[in-house]
Amino acid sequence: MFIDAAKGQYVDYFHKIQPLIGDAAVILADNVLFRGYVRSAAKPPRRYKTIVKRLREYIDLVSAPPFTTEILEHGDGLAVTRRISIHDQKA
Repeated sequence: MFIDAAKGQYVDYFHKIQPLIGDAAVILADNVLFRGYVRSAAKPPRRYKTIVKRLREYIDLVSAPPFTTEILEHGDGLAVTRRISIHDQKA
């Protein structure tokens, strides 16, 4: 699955697709680092505060079990998320 839409809605999109995510599924979310603001300690411009906050929430959501996420930092970033299968959890 590929998410590339309104950045402030990624958490909502993820909740909507979550029931469809099987053990072999991969979710790609584009632009998760949004101009470098998401991982920066500096305050984003006021007009981007909500987007940055919500993208940080998205990354936290998909980085917690039962999911694992790798952020590819080229460009505006790409989150590669997969469900940790029961088999992987026992290993």
